[in-house]
Amino acid sequence: MVKVFFTGHSMLENSNEANATKTGMEIDGVSVFGNFPGAKIAAFGPAVSYSRRMLLLTALEQSESPLTIDADWERQLDVLLRTDKRSRETMKAHIKTVDEDAIEIFLNAASGRHAPKTREWP
Repeated sequence: MVKVFFTGHSMLENSNEANATKTGMEIDGVSVFGNFPGAKIAAFGPAVSYSRRMLLLTALEQSESPLTIDADWERQLDVLLRTDKRSRETMKAHIKTVDEDAIEIFLNAASGRHAPKTREWP
């Protein structure tokens, strides 16, 4: 999901020129903003938030106390991860199992930095 949101085929279609024309923002062709040209840039923040919540929710589903989905689940998720040490440890363990490229793409998107062209892990 993260790779679809923040990288992919439409990145080339929404190059620096296209984005500068549509949004007034000068960004390169590998930018995490490439799939959000023009008015679609308003969806960028919600896409980052949604990706974060899905990462956290997936981690907790594998824990001893998964979160119950109800009307207030998003707030409960944030509170749980801020206040519960076991939940944070579960999250850390889960991140180690997630595709490294996807995590890097997500972190770059969350920080507003450009997506990496290649990844070199030590």
